Amino acid sequence: MTEFGQIVDVVDTGWNADALICTFAVSHADGFMLFETGPQKTIEQLAARLDSRGMLASLTHILVTHIHLDHSGGAGWLQRQTNAEIVVHHAGARHLQQPERLIRSSRMVFGDAGFDALWEAPEPATGAVTSVSDGDILDIGGVAVHCIETTGHASHHMAFHLPESATLVTGDAAGARFGPAEGIRLPTVAPEYRPSEWLGSIKRMQDIPGGQVRQLAVTHGGLFGDPEQHLGCAHANLSSIVNGLADTPDNELPAALRDLNTSRIANHPDFDELDQKYEMINASFGCAHGIIHQRHRDQGAA
Repeated sequence: MTEFGQIVDVVDTGWNADALICTFAVSHADGFMLFETGPQKTIEQLAARLDSRGMLASLTHILVTHIHLDHSGGAGWLQRQTNAEIVVHHAGARHLQQPERLIRSSRMVFGDAGFDALWEAPEPATGAVTSVSDGDILDIGGVAVHCIETTGHASHHMAFHLPESATLVTGDAAGARFGPAEGIRLPTVAPEYRPSEWLGSIKRMQDIPGGQVRQLAVTHGGLFGDPEQHLGCAHANLSSIVNGLADTPDNELPAALRDLNTSRIANHPDFDELDQKYEMINASFGCAHGIIHQRHRDQGAA
């Protein structure tokens, strides 16, 4: 008999293509916990998939790595259906309960038509919301969940370590991956991209003692059983952005970043499919804008 917490099930949200936005279900003594929800756009489809696996009725906890809509947009709706408790970084809790500011900022980025086509407006969380901080350890039905603050992509980003299954749920902190680890792309989007913090967060994940992480649960990609290689490539790829594009003028940055990203998978036999997936979830133009925003912010603070 499998012990609780030993198995991590990938439940795809079905957003646009396979594995573009994944959630992860883990059993415990009182039911199931779910990491990530994906956006409001696909939450009813996700709920149907959870129900078909016998998980929806016994869902007790929803844990989100951060509040960006592709990770947490469906949390409020799913909570209303299940009465599950939501767990989120302490800086993100109020935005799940009062998502108006999050909606406004997202509409500014994507435009009204793009916002509605991609994400849709999240429903507010009206039930229990637990705020967590770095170093917190939760006991959910006898399964330990260790909270590791992993900022750099977002100031409210939390990775979750599950020792029972030796799994690290990484959100966006370890990038997106749809093929070889060498092709990992980092979502360097505005307004909170901070490269030095992000490199430090990857190092924190790498520093979890050997053997305690045997697989990564990557929201944009799925489960990967090569954590050392994956995190090493994520660190190297982010470093190449920081160092290799430091002197690239702003007006040349979108093309330069796209060239850098595609060069890592240029020889892959499924290049077109991989590149399309990466661009759907982490468009090079948007990521370049985030780098430009970070440059100007840092220059203004100097």
